Amino acid sequence: MPKKYFVTRHRGAITWAAQGGARARKVESENFDVEVIAPGDIVMGTLPVHLAAEVNARGGHYWHLSMNIPPERRGSELSADEMRKFGARLEEFQVNALGQRSSDLPDVLVVSPTEPPLHCCIATEQVLANALPVLALPWRQVVIFASPKMQAQAQRLAAFVDMVAQGRGLSTPAYTIVPMPDTADWEKLRSFAKQESAAWSGTGTIDFNLTGGTKLMSFAFHDAFRSRARKLYCSTQDACIDILDTVKQENLALKPDLLDVPT
Repeated sequence: MPKKYFVTRHRGAITWAAQGGARARKVESENFDVEVIAPGDIVMGTLPVHLAAEVNARGGHYWHLSMNIPPERRGSELSADEMRKFGARLEEFQVNALGQRSSDLPDVLVVSPTEPPLHCCIATEQVLANALPVLALPWRQVVIFASPKMQAQAQRLAAFVDMVAQGRGLSTPAYTIVPMPDTADWEKLRSFAKQESAAWSGTGTIDFNLTGGTKLMSFAFHDAFRSRARKLYCSTQDACIDILDTVKQENLALKPDLLDVPT
């Protein structure tokens, strides 16, 4: 049975919870230990963002105690009545830790005109979804993630990548095939994707084509490469490549003559 914890150091919040604002197994007021969290547990209240991320990483849920506090009352103790007046409520947040950053580093999502990005994709039965972006976009190398069932398709795509590389005057082999788990286990896929994100994070800019693989694979890589890659989706029906980002970007149209019959 999942457990619920309410975390706060404020007396008014404890009273608010006791009066029906939050029903929890235990109220934690001092040094909450996130290591007690098991998958499915719920932590309510106010946690530092890095601890909220740890709760989510352990499979727990974080419900933040949110309020609309006017500037003149911020930083002061609030009573339970004042909390209700300021709209106290529990809102669930999903927080992901994406690794240490330095303000001295350039924005990894900016594609340099002098150094094409690393191009990542997932081997799949749908050949065009991976082949068209390889033809349409600049890249310096292609990384193909392939499950055991998709090794043959990965080899076919690799041969295609080298053909395109030769046409562009690039050295070959221009690809790397990375074996990945063939599993529907979300935690294993997410763990694998995070490891790969860390492994490729120092290689400059990255384009990640999320069109291939299973939906779980696409979700896992999308989450893991969230701030480390430009995420792409190739729509063969609409003849375009969509850029998946929180900031709206225009899609990239695929030219009608991009692929010929011999190729």
